[in-house]
Amino acid sequence: MVESPCRQICHIPAGLEFCIGCGRTRMDIQFWLQMSDAQRIEVKRDAAHRLADYERQCGASGDA
Repeated sequence: MVESPCRQICHIPAGLEFCIGCGRTRMDIQFWLQMSDAQRIEVKRDAAHRLADYERQCGASGDA
């Protein structure tokens, strides 16, 4: 069983398509329990990339 990436920092700011706590989209979060382990691994990989890009952009703009 693949664990949820949720860090209990649940917030999807206006203008973003994903949670800044875990990096998942609303759809990822909504269907997490129905996903296979392979799908969850893919979601976690994509979420990690989203968060890394977001943190890089915030750091570059000084908003972090």
